[in-house]
Amino acid sequence: MGPDDLVLASWPRNVAATQIGSSDYFSDFNLLSGTSMSCPHLALLKGVHHEWSPAAIRSAMMTTTEFLDNTNNPIQDIGSNKPATSFAIGDGHVNPNKALDPGLIYDVEAADYINLLCALNYTSKQIQTVTRYVVEPFSINRDAALDLAKKRFNVVPIL
Repeated sequence: MGPDDLVLASWPRNVAATQIGSSDYFSDFNLLSGTSMSCPHLALLKGVHHEWSPAAIRSAMMTTTEFLDNTNNPIQDIGSNKPATSFAIGDGHVNPNKALDPGLIYDVEAADYINLLCALNYTSKQIQTVTRYVVEPFSINRDAALDLAKKRFNVVPIL
């Protein structure tokens, strides 16, 4: 899964970017939604770092985003004309080149999330509903499971 909501992408000049009434409007760029919009970014990262998990790829993309536009000013919220908050732009503008060498990635596995749900006192049935895994209550280090942010940091070697 990758970024999928209003992804800014290049657009063929001979294909209308939008249509209003009976008029076609053309642009070099278009905002589109759909998980396929992130495929080139994901393929690039997976091609270079074939050993990375989906969580590691997500981390690399999210921790290397940009908050400045091409004029080196904060990305603006088109609704307010003020600097955009994470509610407007999420984690920022994806920079695939920076994501290739993020320096530090945050990697988690399904078990980390299951442990977190157990530590939050979810029942076995609730956890199974969310994860589709049958989980029996077990003894875990509750403090460690609740501190998911400290888990699984990996240093990526600089080539």
